[in-house]
Amino acid sequence: MEDKKINLELLKAITACPGISSREGFVAKILKEEYDELGLRTFEDGIGSLVARDEGCDIKVMVAAHMDEVGFIVKEIDDKGFIRLQNIGSIWPAMLMGQWYTVTTAEGKTYYIDEHGFWRLFNYIESDTYNVTADLEIVRNAGEAFGEFQMLLSDY
Repeated sequence: MEDKKINLELLKAITACPGISSREGFVAKILKEEYDELGLRTFEDGIGSLVARDEGCDIKVMVAAHMDEVGFIVKEIDDKGFIRLQNIGSIWPAMLMGQWYTVTTAEGKTYYIDEHGFWRLFNYIESDTYNVTADLEIVRNAGEAFGEFQMLLSDY
């Protein structure tokens, strides 16, 4: 049996491409280009699946895979600049804190990129702001909140 090498550049391009459910077109474009280079006939069905066929082959083999991934859509950007998200797909909320995220527009362009190339997601909690206080409970709570924030950024 002949050893086949994995095309790591293609794998990297496919996995780095944004493709939340119902927005798999960017991934499909990469796959279509690859299939065209292999001489396969491609078409999309009515629900967005990309189908590739080798018209010259008598053997029927089906390879099926998901092109989509779980992600979010932006529901709102408030007047303070906070982004409100709606999950697309099944996401375990406990896994969201402190993770890295890239924000991509519907056109596939990166909406924002900092010096590290990512946004980080944190739960936003509406609160009051104190510039000066004599209340030691408020001081203690602020210290704990700031300490927790620093812990979340410790690997930044």
